[in-house]
Amino acid sequence: MRNRFKDKYPEKYFVDQDDLGSMTEYLISRKFLNDDEHIVSAEVPGAGNMNYVLRVKTNVRSFILKQSRPWVEKYPSIDAPVQRIEIEAKYYDHVKTSWKMENHSPKIYDFDLDNYILLMEDLGEVKDFTSLYESGDVIGDEDIITLANYLHVLHSVKANGFPDNMEMRKLNHTHIFNFPFDSNNGFDLDTIHDGLGSLTVNELTDPKLVEVIRNIGDLYLGNDGGNLLHGDFYPGSWMKSHKLFVLDAEFGFVGPAEFDLGIFIAHMKMSFQTQDKVSLFLHHYDQHNKTDLELAGRFAGIEILRRLLGVAQLPLQLTIEQKAELIAEARAWIMS
Repeated sequence: MRNRFKDKYPEKYFVDQDDLGSMTEYLISRKFLNDDEHIVSAEVPGAGNMNYVLRVKTNVRSFILKQSRPWVEKYPSIDAPVQRIEIEAKYYDHVKTSWKMENHSPKIYDFDLDNYILLMEDLGEVKDFTSLYESGDVIGDEDIITLANYLHVLHSVKANGFPDNMEMRKLNHTHIFNFPFDSNNGFDLDTIHDGLGSLTVNELTDPKLVEVIRNIGDLYLGNDGGNLLHGDFYPGSWMKSHKLFVLDAEFGFVGPAEFDLGIFIAHMKMSFQTQDKVSLFLHHYDQHNKTDLELAGRFAGIEILRRLLGVAQLPLQLTIEQKAELIAEARAWIMS
């Protein structure tokens, strides 16, 4: 990976967990370390998806160092825009406009665009919400209300000057609206779950459905919608310690609010949360009933299909019969 990065960006600093010496030199060059401070250790705090993330401990404190690289960290064969770290930094700048969001965001200590590095607050031993996919785990009402209030405020933020993030949107567009429904994608679903291949959805098995999906994909790419979006508002982006945090906003963009809502609804459905949870969320999010729930439902249906039939699989503990039921319901939402 180092060679691959250095071949493309020879002048950039490449973060390496095992090279504390060069890490120290880099942090000194950023005037981030104090004179009497030295690095004790660097460890991966958890399984990351998009970026390379380390918890760096010194003799006096700890912090998170995050670097974006020209590939998806979890899937190195997939190229990704290296400038995505700038989107995340700008996102955190925008959420500072409201304490309701800033209170659920990490503090940002330093941002180095030249080397695609973000230095941020170490939130400690946080856990994401992916345990919801495990049978019987239920999200609390307090967390539902917090997430709803956060998203309501986010979608009200003035997003003047926020980048269009088109390269990341194109990457997302491919894996949400195109790849899972391409009959020639070469993805063997039966290696994921025996029998899943028989449930595939593509332009040959269901051309009308795929046509609708493609049209909604065009909306995702082309409609600025006027709302600042998180862009990946699902349980893997929510962290909990003494309170709830919303992280990993590299997919943020200005677009239709229904996209964030659809992602949330889809993951509540895939984790078998009750309809009461979704209703509670929507009540606190949309008290003036301005949301296009039909469009949100279509985004939700597409998210369910792409998570079941695409590369970005989730730790779903479902039988093939349950997946078939989800696919059928998602199809109904999309074709409503």
